[in-house]
Amino acid sequence: LHSGTIPEPGTAWSETAVGHLRELAEQEASRLQQRGLVGRRVYWGRDHQVLLRDLEDFVDFDNTQRSAFSSRPIATELPFGMPGSPTPTVEIPLADGRTLSVRGAIDRVDETPDGTVIVIDYKTGSARSYKDISEDDPTPGGTHLQLVLYSLAARQILHRPDASSRGLYWFVTAKGGFSTVGYPVTPEIEAATLDTVGRIVDGIAAGHFPAHPAAPGYRTWVDCPYCEPDALGLSHQHADWQRLALHPELADYVDLCGGDHA
Repeated sequence: LHSGTIPEPGTAWSETAVGHLRELAEQEASRLQQRGLVGRRVYWGRDHQVLLRDLEDFVDFDNTQRSAFSSRPIATELPFGMPGSPTPTVEIPLADGRTLSVRGAIDRVDETPDGTVIVIDYKTGSARSYKDISEDDPTPGGTHLQLVLYSLAARQILHRPDASSRGLYWFVTAKGGFSTVGYPVTPEIEAATLDTVGRIVDGIAAGHFPAHPAAPGYRTWVDCPYCEPDALGLSHQHADWQRLALHPELADYVDLCGGDHA
């Protein structure tokens, strides 16, 4: 961005840019290796090649996405309200008149020829836990608020609060399948998400922090190492949660999250 060499919408990155990316990747790999931060040597040769392959495939993926939306990047690693950031926290009004102060760092902001702002959040893992996100349910179980909040923040920072916008998670590795999940941030989706935020704020204000483990079942990972340090499951805690979920004071929480939502 600073060098002014961003390709126009629909134009692929130049070989010079791709070559520079490879050079930067090799420099960083060498630096990490010298500091002993790459893990066991027997695995590093393979992992190194996987990372380089992901980077080169990411370039192709980026070309495809920019072509699909006729977009070009206008900001990367855009911080607001963070230590050392020149941009203050963003104030987002809720429907009942309260204001939510938000801070964070947006991975990337693109723009289309018609002025649509595209907020992109990079993900390096699997897309599995994002599969339920849709326009009909943008925040399943009261989760994944980021796309809407960051879209609102980006528009404020760019001094274009009324611009149309789209939020996208980009899964930028082979593990994530070089795929996207997201939706246009319509007024209806904004309102629904901010209603969810308001309900979460109400729960925090009321001191509602119930222990809510995932339903028992086979999985190859531990959701919460602090809750399940032995990795032997939380069936007893889940039974306690099912009883607690019947308490009237938690009715709104259960309605938002679902009785068994992890």
